[in-house]
Amino acid sequence: MIDKGEYTMKEKLTALLKENFSEIDFTESDALVDDGILESMTLVEIIATIALELHHHPLRRGHPPELQLHRRHGGHAGKAGRSMMTLVDALYRNNAEQPDKVALIFRDQQVTYGQLLEQAALLGGYLQAKGIHPGDRVMLTGASRPEYVIALLAVQFVGGVTVPVDRNPLKTTLAYIAQLTDAKLYLSTNKKVPDGLPYERYTDALEAANTLGEKAVPPTEDPDRIAELLFTTGTTGRPKGATHTLRCISANMHNTYTGIGMRSDDILLLPLPLNHSFGMRVLRAMLWAGGTIVLQNGFGFGRETELNIHQHHCTAMACVPASMDLMLQQMGDDR
Repeated sequence: MIDKGEYTMKEKLTALLKENFSEIDFTESDALVDDGILESMTLVEIIATIALELHHHPLRRGHPPELQLHRRHGGHAGKAGRSMMTLVDALYRNNAEQPDKVALIFRDQQVTYGQLLEQAALLGGYLQAKGIHPGDRVMLTGASRPEYVIALLAVQFVGGVTVPVDRNPLKTTLAYIAQLTDAKLYLSTNKKVPDGLPYERYTDALEAANTLGEKAVPPTEDPDRIAELLFTTGTTGRPKGATHTLRCISANMHNTYTGIGMRSDDILLLPLPLNHSFGMRVLRAMLWAGGTIVLQNGFGFGRETELNIHQHHCTAMACVPASMDLMLQQMGDDR
């Protein structure tokens, strides 16, 4: 049971929450007071109830307002009536709310959320002009560069299926994945191309897209459509592909964001391979959160990691323990 002092504290806490989060309807909290249930609850139960309401209404500083976005853009209904945010939805939201905020950093290159939406829509229009239709598979070299992120979003813009592949693959591996997925196009930074597969370098495709000047319009999406095929490296045999639906990716973004505690004001250093599940999970969730991503091509040089952290004022970094150990060894006593 709670005493009168705790009751007053609860009332003050609810009032403070309502004042700072005016968009949230604290229906359950109000009912506790109106029905007199509050007196039979512990203070912990009261706080848990409020926290649950905040979890289902994430409209607070540093957290993406997913419910508000779906009212604005007509998002997709998930199970139990919950709204589902796609990467394209997040892109539109971030452009509407913070178009001049830096989304991607790579060395001396910066891309704002407004530019990210613009370039993804233009590249999507170019892909449509080349005959890419909803459901078509497009292979992408998972390079830690803004061009890859733009291409990833562009394929989603047209309802296509992204197939990220390694930066330095064997040509036989590429050929196997292309044949298995029936890929229609390969966008890359290298010149290893399976025979018979249409190919363009990222930079050439983006230049052609800007020259064409036609923007794609995202189609009406089916939450259960396949949006991504993510392959293993094939170290123990042929690469194996895992299918990810829009619903799956949306849940993954939300779980990663809430599990790690990402914020929209985070500046995250991302030196992970972007054709692997860990790197892709962090990349998508950070775009979903509306934060800033500093792209880095691996942990090969500890000094580069150190410079990126200091130069861009990184607040977070995603890595595996082995990579962290390698970086710390390179830094030596200076760490």
